[in-house]
Amino acid sequence: MSGKVTVKDVIVSDVMTSPVKCMTPLMTVEQCIQFLVQNQISGAPVVDRDNLVVTVVSELDLMKLGVLVGLKSFIGENLDKLPPKDKLITIGPAASFKDLFKKFLTDNVRRVLVLDPQRRPLGIVARRDIIQSFLDHHD
Repeated sequence: MSGKVTVKDVIVSDVMTSPVKCMTPLMTVEQCIQFLVQNQISGAPVVDRDNLVVTVVSELDLMKLGVLVGLKSFIGENLDKLPPKDKLITIGPAASFKDLFKKFLTDNVRRVLVLDPQRRPLGIVARRDIIQSFLDHHD
């Protein structure tokens, strides 16, 4: 046995990015856009004052908002005033890579949040992290 770690041995905490860049419900839509651009990310969780995940806001959410109702009408509004988002896709840090991979395929998402049992963010996994894992751990 070579001792080489393969994708079958990888768990979520091995591939997640941590710490997670989070936003708050009191951030305005404009601040949200600036946050995403400055951090060069396509989406981020929104956490309440107890650091519990409320939702995720993505570039796509903002684009849809702009098309459906006009983004300008929301620029000064806080994130908690935005229309409801799509289902929040989460996983635990000890889950298998296989289970994580299935979430990406079945839910057709760009990111999966890694949460503790209380719903606090521990990490985030993006599609790029999945692809990188295949390079790092191919068997």
